[in-house]
Amino acid sequence: MKKWMWALVAVVVLAAVGGGAFYAGMQVGKNQAQQQMARFARQRFAAMQQGGQVPGTPGAPQGARAFGAGGGLAGTVKAIQGDSLVLATDQGDVQVRVTESTLIRKTMNVTLKDLEEGEQVVVSGTRAEDGTVTARAIQSVQFLGPRPEATAQP
Repeated sequence: MKKWMWALVAVVVLAAVGGGAFYAGMQVGKNQAQQQMARFARQRFAAMQQGGQVPGTPGAPQGARAFGAGGGLAGTVKAIQGDSLVLATDQGDVQVRVTESTLIRKTMNVTLKDLEEGEQVVVSGTRAEDGTVTARAIQSVQFLGPRPEATAQP
């Protein structure tokens, strides 16, 4: 084989090795980010469930009551009907309105039709006098494992 052929083969091999290493590094980084997000969510839920102060929020209202009082709740999606969903919480079912500006996330931004009944979610929004909540954001928390005690406070 001629020298230029060997040089071309060497360049192709180096490019393939470099590309493979880059891809592997991206996958490792992605997995680490997902693990960190899951760890963060578990810590936040643990503080809310135990009635303790949520880490990183000195002076904030305490525990699950503060979470619910601000229009936030956690539970399991019981039903999805039109532009709203019914969330099963320990205090009963709560209707959650979803608007065009509601941010819904799983591991990426999704829409209401991407949620499934039985899925665990955390909702933040504004509670109306009739008890419904207009959602600002909905976060799927399936990665947390078994369903935490759901919370909602009027």
